[in-house]
Amino acid sequence: MQAAEMFKNCMALSMQIRREWKISSIYLSKAEQKKHWLLWITGWSMFPTDKKEGSVMARLYPQKVYGRMRRIRDSHGEFVKDVNGKCYLVRDQTKIKFDNTEKLIATVFMTNPGSYGFDRLDSWGDFVSGIGEETELKGWGYPDPTMRNVIWAIQRAYDRIGYSKPEGYVRIFNTSNIVCPKGENVEHYHDEVKNHVEENEGDFLSEPFEDSCMEESPIVMIGFLKDKFEQEVRSLEARLKPFQEKIVCAKIQDWPAHPVNWVRKAHLGEEIINKLVIRLNKQ
Repeated sequence: MQAAEMFKNCMALSMQIRREWKISSIYLSKAEQKKHWLLWITGWSMFPTDKKEGSVMARLYPQKVYGRMRRIRDSHGEFVKDVNGKCYLVRDQTKIKFDNTEKLIATVFMTNPGSYGFDRLDSWGDFVSGIGEETELKGWGYPDPTMRNVIWAIQRAYDRIGYSKPEGYVRIFNTSNIVCPKGENVEHYHDEVKNHVEENEGDFLSEPFEDSCMEESPIVMIGFLKDKFEQEVRSLEARLKPFQEKIVCAKIQDWPAHPVNWVRKAHLGEEIINKLVIRLNKQ
């Protein structure tokens, strides 16, 4: 996508977010609009208070995301690290919680864990750097950009059918559990970790799930990075066929589009929201 087109789409989405949060355009200059978009990317927003007093900061996506992170040891018992000296991590047991209600809203299948981490925990920095002996850490953090796209779609669907807000949690599964913020490197990261994982520890690489997960979930959302783990994605699609009426996805050339495209491409976002509305109305 050309830079000008991307900026145009970003500005359009920024205006849409301001409308949804009842922020009038009279408060924001063009420079402030650019700043507003950059803040949205990181999960923050500017809420005008009084024009003379300026703005206050608040999270557009305050949902807490819970999960488990694990480090991998090599044959010598040392934690395996990447070229930057950071531990390779695997993440599973991931939930986006809209509130404290133990109600399952949807199950989401995506490619791999991204930039989300437990940065609210004091021990997080040491854990990532390989300090300490514990192999796993459980905690929470705020949603990363991909998670925010999922939240955005669900919230828009709830708005359209007149619900005040989602109640419950969204469960996430990935084709690979390997944490890799740069999606183009995920298969390389996956193979690196695979070299250090015993065959009987396969759940390190991908979180196992039973068909009961789909049976109990009212909505199943899917979206993947293009051409990554293609065999696993096609296998999952075949497995999901008995639950086709629950599936929410938008395809690009027969490939379930990654959530980032739900926001970048308006027609895909609209397709996702419309399918969510249909599913919600059947509950």
